[in-house]
Amino acid sequence: MGNIVNKIKLNARTLKIVADSTVSAALVGTSFAFAKDGSAAATGGSAKTLVTNMLGYVFTIFKYIGWLLLAWGIGQLVLAFKNEDADSKSRAMMLIVVAIILTVIGTIFNGLKLGVSADTTKDI
Repeated sequence: MGNIVNKIKLNARTLKIVADSTVSAALVGTSFAFAKDGSAAATGGSAKTLVTNMLGYVFTIFKYIGWLLLAWGIGQLVLAFKNEDADSKSRAMMLIVVAIILTVIGTIFNGLKLGVSADTTKDI
């Protein structure tokens, strides 16, 4: 029994290492995708420009996901009122709040001057 538990622990550690390295590779690959030649220096830009462009894309994706979650949350809230289920109402309202935050987080960062200007938000 102890041998099986040790094998499961070893497999879980191996899976975590593989997952961590995959996520790291995906982040590095994504950062290179925003530069034309694969480096910020080769395009005449800087690391700040690269990060600003990446944040613009991320905030645009957040905005679209926020709109989808808002529509889903409103549908869940309507169903919760129909069924008069307090727990579902609570979850739907929480989802709507998260959706609104995701939708406006780019605007919040623009207002606080945290690295993204209004002209860097990207349309996909």
